[in-house]
Amino acid sequence: LRRRGEALVPVDGDLCLFEAPGTGRDALRELANAGADKCGGICAVFAGCDGDGWQYILASRHVDLRSRARELNAAMAGRGGGSPEMIQGSAGASRKVLESLFGGGTNE
Repeated sequence: LRRRGEALVPVDGDLCLFEAPGTGRDALRELANAGADKCGGICAVFAGCDGDGWQYILASRHVDLRSRARELNAAMAGRGGGSPEMIQGSAGASRKVLESLFGGGTNE
C-alpha cells in the first residue's frame, strides 16, 4: 500500500479508495495519510465489504473531521470518531453511496 500511496494522483477535492477485506488498520491508516497529503478535501479509505459492511479511515489536512464525524457517519450508515485530521470506524452504506459521498469515484 505504500507504493499505492506514492502513486496517487493529486486531486483538488476528495479521494476515495477501496482495499481488500482483511487489510490491516495500520496499512489503511498509512494509505489514508498518503492520500490526505495529495488531496484538497478528504481521503476516504474503505476496506472489505462483507455482511458487516466496511472498515473506514478518513483523513484530511483541510477539513476538521471531528466536527463533521456525526454528519459523515449518518451519510455512511456508520459509527466512529477520532481527531480533527483522522476519524475511523465502520460503515454500512453501499460502495456506490460511499463513492458518491467522496468525490463521485476513486483514484484507482
